[in-house]
Amino acid sequence: LKDITAHAKKMGARSAVMTRLEQVVDELLMNAMYDAPAAREGYTTMEQREAIKEGKVEDVTLRFGCDGRYLVVSATDRYGELRKNDIFQHLARARQERAPKEDRRNGAGLGLFIVLSSVNRFIANIDEGRQTEVVCVFDLMQSGRTVENVAKSVHVFDGGTRKGGSREVA
Repeated sequence: LKDITAHAKKMGARSAVMTRLEQVVDELLMNAMYDAPAAREGYTTMEQREAIKEGKVEDVTLRFGCDGRYLVVSATDRYGELRKNDIFQHLARARQERAPKEDRRNGAGLGLFIVLSSVNRFIANIDEGRQTEVVCVFDLMQSGRTVENVAKSVHVFDGGTRKGGSREVA
């Protein structure tokens, strides 16, 4: 997280963007480390935290890149537990509400709401049961006054592990 925020700051990111960036990266890591494995194993997020303390953790890949205007952050887990319906439900909530009211046992609630409410672009590459990659795009020059309440574009790619191939579903 420190490398990403330091790079964004070096590139001239505005303070409003920095705040959203920190929140989103934290949520992406929480989802990949805690919520995805908990959903797969049927644990609560707290039970997953205990499993991590005991050394039972899968690799999570966090990457970022920047062209000087847009910063892109990607988080990949090895579970493939995120579902397109969850994304679209939370996108609808993010458009309608300023603060979420949902409290769910295994994630995909508040965190996904925060992410969708904080990024300019959201991309999910889902290989069901195998891997999920979430890519978030931030406009580093966006001011607090012009910030949108919800992602301007959302793309969900479903790897279609049962049928093979890849297709865009939204």
